[in-house]
Amino acid sequence: MKELTKQNSILSNKVGQYTKVTNSSEFDELEKILNSIEVKIPPNIIDGRENVIQTLFVLFETVQETLVTGVTNQSQQHESVYFLYNNVCPKLKIHGLVQNEKVASVRWRRFSITKKGQDFLAYLEKKKLTS
Repeated sequence: MKELTKQNSILSNKVGQYTKVTNSSEFDELEKILNSIEVKIPPNIIDGRENVIQTLFVLFETVQETLVTGVTNQSQQHESVYFLYNNVCPKLKIHGLVQNEKVASVRWRRFSITKKGQDFLAYLEKKKLTS
């Protein structure tokens, strides 16, 4: 029994190491993909400036706190929230970074960050610290 417990511990460590390597290569690839996707930002969102184009990666990093708390399609919100809900979040959903969910007892819906999205943000923070 003692030997099996030891072997289980060794194998668990190896699986953890493999998962880290797999996640880092997956997240590096995801970063490249998000950096290749451009999103045109309407003038009413950024101080009236026209033709502002930003990558999906930069938008994801910029609005990460908003995504953690959730982006809704409630009425009478700032236009930037509608822009995130209708233009940014669906693109992030394709990559499994956010999910769209029904909010109980209300007529609106919410995009919120997924576990994969949280892990990706944590990976990016760690990457910045080691750079």
